[in-house]
Amino acid sequence: MVDTQEFQACCTEWHFGDLGMGDGIKDIQENDAGWYQCQVLMSISNKITAEVELQVRRPPIISDNSTRSLVASEGESVQMECYAGGFPPPKISWRRENNAILPTGGSIYRGNILKIAAVHKEDRGTYYCVAENGVGKGARRNINLEVEFAPVVTVPRPRLAQALQYDMDLECHVEAYPPPAITWLKDEVQLSNNQHYR
Repeated sequence: MVDTQEFQACCTEWHFGDLGMGDGIKDIQENDAGWYQCQVLMSISNKITAEVELQVRRPPIISDNSTRSLVASEGESVQMECYAGGFPPPKISWRRENNAILPTGGSIYRGNILKIAAVHKEDRGTYYCVAENGVGKGARRNINLEVEFAPVVTVPRPRLAQALQYDMDLECHVEAYPPPAITWLKDEVQLSNNQHYR
């Protein structure tokens, strides 16, 4: 008669590294990721082992080494960088405020680095770096791009007329970054604030 006890499994164990455990994990944490082994002890000298990998999904977090803000002169090349951690590895996309067209064309650009070969004043504003991996809501960072450019001066009404003893407002529109100092002159002589000129 054959002793069948010898061929039956005596017990089942799970191993994570060298730690014995039950068959479940409560409140999974990041450090729970790794390879787990299911081990069946057939006898003292006979074990059957199977492995399973546990991947812990984590929502994206944008890295501190990503761009926060930039100042560039008109015509310079600009590079904005965005990196994120998480699992699965997040995909990075770029957008502009109000879904404005990106300098690269289109309203969305995909990749970690957004390059603008020659920046123009129209490129200034807020850009959004968005990291998504299907876990949670994703992550977003606002990046402000300022573009320094020479002043552009316009006069909406180049010729004015007014009757004696009345007030008159003179308008001059200046667009520049950084904001310039503005002075008014009459016949090439600088005017100062007083009761007549204000």
